[in-house]
Amino acid sequence: MTTATRAWRQDVDVLVDGAGDVTAYITLPKPTGVTQVAEMIEYIQARTARSGLKREIPVHVLIETHGALRDVQKIAALPWVQTLDFGLMDFVSGHHGAIPASAMRSPGQFEHHLISCARKPRLSPPPWAMDWSLHTTHRWTSRIHTTPTRKRGGRGTSSDF
Repeated sequence: MTTATRAWRQDVDVLVDGAGDVTAYITLPKPTGVTQVAEMIEYIQARTARSGLKREIPVHVLIETHGALRDVQKIAALPWVQTLDFGLMDFVSGHHGAIPASAMRSPGQFEHHLISCARKPRLSPPPWAMDWSLHTTHRWTSRIHTTPTRKRGGRGTSSDF
């Protein structure tokens, strides 16, 4: 078992054992694909059962890598997955300069062609998300303290995606 695997398992153990009955959800950041998400969910389910909890803990998956984006429909079909969230900043970073840093800020978020292509067919309220009663989300601006930017970002996001 890798150090990284041991670390996230320890995090799940602490959350589920200490606050599993009141934990609203567990977020899985930066998965590399459906296999990794499935492994993590299976561990959460097993730990929940060992802790004696009688409830599911919803899982929110951050789609931040090319592999997760490729597998997004398979990830959506996994048990306990409630939300898929498009992680813009890590997705842009994963392009190693092909998308400029300005595409991570408002205004301008989601306007670059590569981001738009990634988001529209896969993460806009798609029919497959409805098949599993999922919510697709994304942060439409990182400048939350600037009211005009928030409004412009929200309007653009709701109409474009």
